[in-house]
Amino acid sequence: MYKIGEVAKLANVSKRTVDYYTKMGLIEAKRFQSNHRYYTEDTINDLQLIMKYKQQHLSLREIIEKVKLKRSIEDDMVYRSVEELSEHMKTLDQDFIKLQTLLKQLDKNQLQFINKRISTDGNALLQSWTMLLKQLS
Repeated sequence: MYKIGEVAKLANVSKRTVDYYTKMGLIEAKRFQSNHRYYTEDTINDLQLIMKYKQQHLSLREIIEKVKLKRSIEDDMVYRSVEELSEHMKTLDQDFIKLQTLLKQLDKNQLQFINKRISTDGNALLQSWTMLLKQLS
């Protein structure tokens, strides 16, 4: 997270420009208890994109449309990725049910080997998933 001065310096624009584009809704700031605005790495990328559009002599209206389109596409990609992951999880759940039946037929040594493998991979996946859910809440 960056303060307005930091983001302006990194994007090679003035603080006034950052403030203006924030008010226009082209970039977003998060406010914390101190009431200071903080910006993300995405803000720097958005500012650089806006400046590129300005160099191409696009009007403010055209720039706004292009930025909104970019965000819409990104949002759609995230939504599709979540949907794909959800479908994949349903398939894994069905596979797990089938696997339970097969596991009942294995001897103790085979089960220990599988348990080690599943524990390692499963724990890593659960930790990643837990971290993602914490970020979303």
